[in-house]
Amino acid sequence: MVCLLTPSCTSRILTVVLISLWSYLALLKRLPVKWAFLCFILFLVGSIGISILVLNNLEAIIVDGLKKDMTLTGRTDFWPLIIDRINQNHPIFGYGMKGFWQFWRGSENPAYGIIVAKTGFVPPHSHNGFLDILCELGWTGLLLFIGSFLNNIFRGIKYLVKGSFPESGLPLYLLTFMLMTNLTEGGLLGVGTYWCWYVVLSVKLSLDRTAKDNPH
Repeated sequence: MVCLLTPSCTSRILTVVLISLWSYLALLKRLPVKWAFLCFILFLVGSIGISILVLNNLEAIIVDGLKKDMTLTGRTDFWPLIIDRINQNHPIFGYGMKGFWQFWRGSENPAYGIIVAKTGFVPPHSHNGFLDILCELGWTGLLLFIGSFLNNIFRGIKYLVKGSFPESGLPLYLLTFMLMTNLTEGGLLGVGTYWCWYVVLSVKLSLDRTAKDNPH
């Protein structure tokens, strides 16, 4: 009921994805690790693709059903501007921590001029966790994080297949939640809930692998 009453279409889609994922993980547990990993990646790609389709292309659903505009509330207007600004100035290592969104600097703000053209809205951040990483750590930092994320997914698959369900599905469940929510919101970088979850999951999955490799 709370999900139906919320004005956020993203939360509705995320709820459907997570409910579907829980049943899907029970099926993945029966597969070999490599096949389970491939099927899980396909699930993520499919979920992201469907989310983008629903949020950005189906006008009848967006405008009439979910009461949103066709640009993810302006996000798709300024996302290309952010990427262009980074590619022009600091593509390799970014602007450093908290170095891109500096509104107190006026016209010297690296993010100066990034607005939603239709409404004049000036975004306070990227509204995308992966773009936030790109702003502060550049393509190097973003690619390293993606590599780490995929590594944790693979370890999570091994944990799922060899562990006791449903507890063994929790790491993949949380990783999916973090991925989907950070497509339209921030929070991956910096001290916060998402980062704490990610560190705890990384350590847990790493320790679990170490324990299996060194049983004595």
